Amino acid sequence: LQWRPRLAVQLGVAYSQFSNPYNYQATLVGSDGSLTPLGRSGRATSHLVSVSALGRYTLTKKPAHRVQFDLLGGLTLEHGSYRDRGTTSDGTQTLAYDNQNSTSALLLTLGPSVRYRVGRSLELFSDYTFNLNVATNAAYTPERVSTAGSLGLRYRFGAR
Repeated sequence: LQWRPRLAVQLGVAYSQFSNPYNYQATLVGSDGSLTPLGRSGRATSHLVSVSALGRYTLTKKPAHRVQFDLLGGLTLEHGSYRDRGTTSDGTQTLAYDNQNSTSALLLTLGPSVRYRVGRSLELFSDYTFNLNVATNAAYTPERVSTAGSLGLRYRFGAR
């Protein structure tokens, strides 16, 4: 949303997922020399959704330039979930486990951006932001300050 030639609002959504299968086998040697096989296998999966609403102030004074430098500032809401499920075995019995947790955080987001206009409505961009965690609902507190970078294409709808 372009308010003025140098001031705009941009909305962003990002999603990432990571999945890691694992299988660990070991043998425990008892004090009497007995051997006990131990094993653990399963899959750990995490998901992260990030939604941002940022104001963008253009530092470049001439909008006709192909390269534009901006300052970004606003809020980002992140929601992450983690699940680890599988089985553990001690040689005599096998037990199933399913551990889950989730967290949400509100971040104050600030940083520089550079844009390169490719065509009338298409531009390449790179953003680098610093994120300050101002609120979280988790039992643990994620890092207070983090950074994020992005590269992408942006298409502008409507007349220019």
